[in-house]
Amino acid sequence: AEAHPEYGILLVMECYEAISHGQWDLELQKRAVDLCAKLNGMPLEKLKPLGLNWNPTQIEEDFTRNSYRMWVEVLEEHEGRFNRKLLDTIYKNLGAVCPVLNSSPQYVCHGDFHPENVLTDGKQLYLCDWQGINIGKCVGDISFFFSRGIGFGIPMDEEVLLSYYCERLSEYKSMSIDPETLKKERSASNLL
Repeated sequence: AEAHPEYGILLVMECYEAISHGQWDLELQKRAVDLCAKLNGMPLEKLKPLGLNWNPTQIEEDFTRNSYRMWVEVLEEHEGRFNRKLLDTIYKNLGAVCPVLNSSPQYVCHGDFHPENVLTDGKQLYLCDWQGINIGKCVGDISFFFSRGIGFGIPMDEEVLLSYYCERLSEYKSMSIDPETLKKERSASNLL
């Protein structure tokens, strides 16, 4: 890093390559999932100098009720095109989200973990775009990796990758991570 009078601080970094969507085979996906698990498995105390704090998930009843009413109006404007039962199910189950997402443990999270934020030098994988780093449920990172990857047209075997992620995170945290707990947290996160 070097101070520059006109531009502030200039940071000179090595140049890494983007990974094309077509390169994301299962082996590369596993390497990325391992990278995610390694980050999520970091001890929280290592981040103390960054001043990151965990902010519990909160759902305001008035906001939720108003949002629900507005969505009902939108669905009524487009009658027969959308399934109202899905909206009702989401609204009915929102109360279950906070207890699941606010339960221990919490992890170091990238906040924007997806295939286009994983770079390579031809040998190793590197993460970029760190502005979303936070403390929360690690399943948010891996879930976002799946959804964005699939959105980019990358075929992903979520069951295999989630199982591999649990295996790797269990090793990095030196504790058993239950895939069913992660699935429950993922459902709560997706519902939110």
